[in-house]
Amino acid sequence: RMDLVVDFSDFDGESVYLRNFGPDEPYGGGEPPDFDAADINSTGQIMRFDVTKTLNEDIPIASVTSGTTINSITDLGTTSETRRIALFEGTDEYGRLQPLLGGETNTDTVESLTWNDNITENPNMNAVEEWVVYNFTADAHPVHLHLVAFQVVNREAMVSYDFTTKDQLQHNGTYGSGGIVDLNSVVLSGSPEPPADNELGWKDTFIVPPGYVGRVKAKFDREGRYVWHCHILSHEDHEMMRPYQVGPIPMPKGTSDVLASTATDFRLDQNFPNPFNPTTTINFSIPKENTLTSLKIYNSLGQEVGTLLNQIVPAGQHEVQFDASELSSGVYFYVLKAGNFVESKKMMLLK
Repeated sequence: RMDLVVDFSDFDGESVYLRNFGPDEPYGGGEPPDFDAADINSTGQIMRFDVTKTLNEDIPIASVTSGTTINSITDLGTTSETRRIALFEGTDEYGRLQPLLGGETNTDTVESLTWNDNITENPNMNAVEEWVVYNFTADAHPVHLHLVAFQVVNREAMVSYDFTTKDQLQHNGTYGSGGIVDLNSVVLSGSPEPPADNELGWKDTFIVPPGYVGRVKAKFDREGRYVWHCHILSHEDHEMMRPYQVGPIPMPKGTSDVLASTATDFRLDQNFPNPFNPTTTINFSIPKENTLTSLKIYNSLGQEVGTLLNQIVPAGQHEVQFDASELSSGVYFYVLKAGNFVESKKMMLLK
């Protein structure tokens, strides 16, 4: 988005069209003849200005000559944290293309997530952060952050990276495909590209081209739950929208710190009761403050059937209730991942 100052003084009595010379389909940049331009008689027409009103002489005419400073902003300064997020393309349960967003779910790892996955981006109040957006798709995406106006830092091409396909849980309990990328495998060009002239002001949306990393800097000065998403309508509706939280994340229902306020090591306890029907309790300990933690349920085939927790949690001993009312009798596994700590245990559901 940008603000434009237009001089219509030479077009008295005429109609002036704002036209779209891009294509009628997603594209990765470039100019004609790289693609067929939009139809000049329909989608190529965005807006028409009819220059017909009498000029109000009482209002001073704006003068915007070359070199005029329209606006200036102060750099946000040093960032307190760098968050790495990603854009993915997977498939739904029918094999159709499914655009996805991704978060950093383990140290140096980003993976595709859906709206229902818990929060992975959790800035502190008044924190100034740099968000690094990796585009692992074939299309350019306009990335939009709610709440904040940010400053574009730069963009940089990726030379190569290692992509691993994952099973992507869908909203109806079936599976499509998504992706995981080890960020240590990403090789960058080493030539960051500065923001364009129209990106030097405050922004709330910026484009990340395919195969690029885009970097922005923002101050998160209002506590609460917000979203970030791709601003292409069909993408944000399915499935390129994710929540993020400024300030403390409310713990999920059934999770509490009632057992103790401190913990000396990472630990995953055996659920109780076990066997169970249909609910059971899982306890675990986290010794480090603000650790990104996930607790997921898998069936005997290794398929993910539920996520109990996937967010930053405070240090301490935690308790989670698992309700398996929708599952069949059988053997299941629950896996705790917290930082570099990974542990799994087996449980039995008997109905």
